[in-house]
Amino acid sequence: NSTLDATRFLGIGNPSESGVHLLYYYRQENQLKKKYFINAHEIFSVEGDRRVLRFPSVTRYVFIDDFCGSGSQGKDYSKDILAELKKLAPGSIAAYHVLFATTDGLKVLREETAFDSVECIYELDSTFKCFGNDSRYFSKPIEGIDKAEVEMTCRKYGSQLDSQGPLGFGDCQLLIGFHHNTPNNTLPIIWFDEPGGPPWSPIFKRYSKYFGWGKL
Repeated sequence: NSTLDATRFLGIGNPSESGVHLLYYYRQENQLKKKYFINAHEIFSVEGDRRVLRFPSVTRYVFIDDFCGSGSQGKDYSKDILAELKKLAPGSIAAYHVLFATTDGLKVLREETAFDSVECIYELDSTFKCFGNDSRYFSKPIEGIDKAEVEMTCRKYGSQLDSQGPLGFGDCQLLIGFHHNTPNNTLPIIWFDEPGGPPWSPIFKRYSKYFGWGKL
């Protein structure tokens, strides 16, 4: 129909990342044609010495992701891609749809990016922060387990594994993992297994993103 023809679906990240990987299943489950899915660089094309929209009739871009923790990646996309998109097509709509997202991450995307719509399937509120004041994991006393002592232990070993985020990237303190990977917003003691790092046997291994300047 006309609404779908004016829509394109994209993954957050480059083709090797999980957001793009998710598009395969999204297309299957929604029985969508392959033509509705593009890579981020295909939004634009070049005519002479200027950048233009590759698909002038497309007015809606839906970015798909599996997880939003701090919202930092969405902010990068807004700065790098949406700024130019909105400049070339001020009336276009850019939506961010994600499977799991923290309340804080959603707030960042809604208030600090150019996304017109930010929605998730499952919102991880403050109760999912492992050692937060209203942590669901310590909502009731557990015999033989002290919350402060558990946090101290996780922080002690977490600081040895990942000094920048001993309780997870952005201090998210999450306990979440997927079949394809574990977010670094989860406690490092759960996922750490890095070449050259301290010896550690993770419960759920994380496959880091390696860049020319480092990894995430």
